[in-house]
Amino acid sequence: MPLTYNLGNIAQFKDNIDLAYQEYNDGMGKYTDVKPDLKSLIFASMTVGLSEITYKNVAEWYSRLIASEEIYQYNLWQKWSGDDIVKVTIEPKMLTQYLGLQTNANNRSRSEWVQNVIKCKKDIKYTPKTLTSKLRKLEAEFQEKVFQ
Repeated sequence: MPLTYNLGNIAQFKDNIDLAYQEYNDGMGKYTDVKPDLKSLIFASMTVGLSEITYKNVAEWYSRLIASEEIYQYNLWQKWSGDDIVKVTIEPKMLTQYLGLQTNANNRSRSEWVQNVIKCKKDIKYTPKTLTSKLRKLEAEFQEKVFQ
């Protein structure tokens, strides 16, 4: 099943969906696609096991994103700095800009997500208990930074 998405409920794009897109040139011609940060979130929905970003689950999105970056050793967002690509640290408020993003990714409860990560990543340093604890701490960090 192909990954699909809906950007129409994201506040910053409601009045002008074209703001979600940009033009690219791949050497063979020009094409239009969603902006890189947004495209990364669309694909990350599969990694975090959450199909949409809502007020209710945005802290969970944040905690799973941060944990995933550490566990799988990747950067969700990057940018060029001179000749190097550098990581853009995901700040909690950055994620709230995308409230309303919807995809057809499978939804997983926290315990299902933790079990799946432990099962798929054999050399992980976490147990289910310690990973769940880490997610709770990251969620609390999100709440403190966004809602305080």
